[in-house]
Amino acid sequence: MKKKQASSRNLSRLADTRFTPSQVQKVAHNLEEHGLRLDAPETYLLTDGYSVYYANSDNEVVDILKHNRQMLLLIPIHEQVEKLKRAA
Repeated sequence: MKKKQASSRNLSRLADTRFTPSQVQKVAHNLEEHGLRLDAPETYLLTDGYSVYYANSDNEVVDILKHNRQMLLLIPIHEQVEKLKRAA
């Protein structure tokens, strides 16, 4: 029951933003279809205001609204800055 409440609470936050109820339902459906859970530690729903992304690590982010399992390229800026400092 707590798992379902955590998921519902996170999805209701999307409804408070600019996402329509049908988009929120689509996110919920896609999460369930892919077996992705929002109650696990270190999992996040992220949004840029246009789409919704699911992240379960520093290396994996999936556009869950578009039902696309293609992962996004994540570049940790702090690591790049450190490489540039060492090279200078």
